[in-house]
Amino acid sequence: MHNFLESTFGCVFRFEIYSDLLGYAKPNEAFFNKIIKSCGVAADNILHVGNDAICDLQGAQSAGMRGALVGRPEDIQEVLHDAV
Repeated sequence: MHNFLESTFGCVFRFEIYSDLLGYAKPNEAFFNKIIKSCGVAADNILHVGNDAICDLQGAQSAGMRGALVGRPEDIQEVLHDAV
């Protein structure tokens, strides 16, 4: 995913965090709280992009973040266009 994002968007993302690298399974609240703390911005200014309605969308929204669902990595372009 990282290579796709980098080659497609370059520097659009301030950073990426993946749940498996943090040792949390989504929608674990600790994962989303770690994102919020790491960003240093208000939760509602964070867009979490994922492909699962419960783990990604509901998990992000329950933490106060914005969430977007994508079916394929290529769908991220449309989600970002709508979000910004």
